[in-house]
Amino acid sequence: MEQAHVLLAILPAALMLACGDPRAEVGTGTAVPPAEVSLADLLASDGPLAAPSTAVPPAPAGLSPGELVDRAHALYEGGRLRDALTAYRQANAADPDCAVCTSRIDRVQAELHSAIIANLDAGQRYHDELRTDEARRCWERVLLLDPNPTSPHHLRALGYVD
Repeated sequence: MEQAHVLLAILPAALMLACGDPRAEVGTGTAVPPAEVSLADLLASDGPLAAPSTAVPPAPAGLSPGELVDRAHALYEGGRLRDALTAYRQANAADPDCAVCTSRIDRVQAELHSAIIANLDAGQRYHDELRTDEARRCWERVLLLDPNPTSPHHLRALGYVD
């Protein structure tokens, strides 16, 4: 039952991403369409689904764990999922007993994964319909969402973009 609630919570964001809604440009902080982002920029970025790492970037100086959580919530509400994930991880590092942090980290990771799958699937549908520009935008969005160059999703999208 818990999984159904998570899926219902993340479905709107995944659909926004699949449909190319600029408000869903995860982690960019702007409404720049993915087609305007160079492939080199995509490959150089490090994201939440990047190769496992225990290193969490340092939190902004002077913020309490509660303020870090508030910052993460604001990023999440603004559609900046990758940035929100980093902020939740920073808050969790500052307060390892933060149950909200753990829950939100899991939720944001699930949303990112759903958005990746939705964009891979949408890209394939567009490709099958010979709508190559739309397909390319979906696959480029996958590269933004999952910048880990060794992940299967990243490699699959990269294979279509190249």
